[in-house]
Amino acid sequence: MVRRGRGSRFDVVLNLRRLADLVFSMTQGLARVAWAASRGGVRRGCGGGDDCAVLNVQGAPPLKSSRSREGPGGALSPMAMIWPCGLSVEAYAAAGKDVVVPRATCGTCGRPMAFWSGYWRSVRDGIVLRIWVKRCRCRPCRSSDALLPSFCLLRRLDSVEVAGPALMAVAAGAGTRRVARGIDELFAHTTLRGWWRQHRRRAGWVAGVLWPAGPRPVGDRELVAALQGFGEGLSVGLGVSTWAAVSLALGGSWLSTNTTTPSKSPTDGGFMAVVAPNRAQAPP
Repeated sequence: MVRRGRGSRFDVVLNLRRLADLVFSMTQGLARVAWAASRGGVRRGCGGGDDCAVLNVQGAPPLKSSRSREGPGGALSPMAMIWPCGLSVEAYAAAGKDVVVPRATCGTCGRPMAFWSGYWRSVRDGIVLRIWVKRCRCRPCRSSDALLPSFCLLRRLDSVEVAGPALMAVAAGAGTRRVARGIDELFAHTTLRGWWRQHRRRAGWVAGVLWPAGPRPVGDRELVAALQGFGEGLSVGLGVSTWAAVSLALGGSWLSTNTTTPSKSPTDGGFMAVVAPNRAQAPP
């Protein structure tokens, strides 16, 4: 039985309005896609994957990758550059947005990149500090990069100045609980265990990056000592600390979970490591 009355007419009018709104939204969406295709095309993929469709429009912000934990909200550019920073974490944080960062060149086309805003990031070095990470952008390539100071480790809260000496102590035979208490009374020993576990997991990759042809350190503990010696030799010419030089040489990826081999690109500031997270090329 069909109900007739005021209520049913109201429902019909409401449904017609919803249908009109839906048709209007679909029309607008198709128009945007057609406009984007005429400007730059529609490119499949999100940060190298094939799980989403992204409009590739000239002049639009660069593609973001949710696979990278660097940046606001855990999603930023799929690229991160580590630059040689001679400042301490405290001095860098005190500079705020006025921190001086060398201008990078694009690793794809070699053109100078322009600074393009940035984001706030937390770094723990005794205390938790907020630092401003600048970003740069290559307009011809429509790609952007986060410029991380060399005391940072990708997707790690603690600075390399904390992680390096701590892992040296563990490699020398100290227990993780005792080393953690030496960092801070409230520092979790499980964090240190995670560092050591990740160091052991990535030992082959690290040795392959720093010693691709020559003899490599044998053993996880020996590798930490070799890293310290490598950093001491590299830091002299770069004006950074020993462990910051290690982070720089490995592109900040010493203790991270997925990276490719870092490469070097010339910049006005000298040495700069470039890291492109990619699961397909992650070390075992």
